This record gives sequence, structure tokens and C-alpha cells, in this order.
Amino acid sequence: MIISKEFYDKCCPSYKEGINELEQKIDEIKYSDDDMATKLCETIMKFSNSYLTPREYWKYLMQRIKKRVLTNDDVEEWKKSCRKIAKRALFHLCYCKKWNAIRYKVQDDDGISVYYFNAYNDNHLKLLNFQNDFYFESGKHKSCFPEYVVRSQDLEYPHVRLQKCMHEYEKKSCM
Repeated sequence: MIISKEFYDKCCPSYKEGINELEQKIDEIKYSDDDMATKLCETIMKFSNSYLTPREYWKYLMQRIKKRVLTNDDVEEWKKSCRKIAKRALFHLCYCKKWNAIRYKVQDDDGISVYYFNAYNDNHLKLLNFQNDFYFESGKHKSCFPEYVVRSQDLEYPHVRLQKCMHEYEKKSCM
């Protein structure tokens, strides 16, 4: 079982039933001769349409589609799959910092080259990007930081700078 027994024991009966079906399908896929990564991705994505999916399944899936050496033709399709998984995992409240720099190797005429890419593609982390340390009042304000600083009062309503706070939030979330 991919998830811990302690987590499984705390689940309700209907969720346990869904997990059992998922685990059975994953076991069948492990021992099939077909494209394991594609079937595994389809299975977990289908499960995630009906259930909040634990982070262990997203990490398991990302590890299984990871390839050591790719040809240039395979890279874009592989990146697309990784981004699809990361986007869905984030929707299921699973953020994995390691996915900001996934390592992969490409084999070409000159040998093997190592590259990194961001599975989140910085498109799905707008709120996290907005919440950098320097935007919050922490006593570490430096002259190189932006003029506008979001403070804890900006999260309360009403306040006098609501329009300015909203404008700054929109700027950061629409990049």
C-alpha cells in the first residue's frame, strides 16, 4: 500500500473502498507489459476526479513517469505530463518543493546533458509567489524591497488601503 496504514485506518468506509480499488488497479498496472506510466497516470487522475487524493499517490506517480535519459523529442511530452500532474496535485492540496526543479537527462550526439525544469511552470503558484517574506512586516525591511508592503491588517476588513492592497494582489496574481 502506498499510503500509511495509520492514514488508511482513519478513513471512512467509502473512502477506504475507493483506496482499495485504486491500490488494486495500481498493482495490476505494475505487472502489465504496456506503458506503465501512462496507465498509472490515467488511473490516479480518474481517482482524483472523485476523491481528494493523498500526496503519496502524486509523489508515486511523479516518480514513475520520471525518465533518466530522454531524447529531445520525448522531453516536451514528458514535461507536459509532469506539469499536468503537478497542477492536479496542487488542486488536491499537494505541493512538493522538489517539483520546482526536476532533474532530467537528455542524450544527444555530444553525450548526456543534465537539465532542470519547473513542473509548476510558475502558473499555478500565484498566491505562494505573492507571499514572499519581504511582503510581510517582519522587521527585515530593506531599501531594495518594493515600496508597498502587505501587513497583517491588509487581511482584515475594512481598512483604509483596501483598494491599494487589492491592486497589488491583482498585479502579483496576474503575471
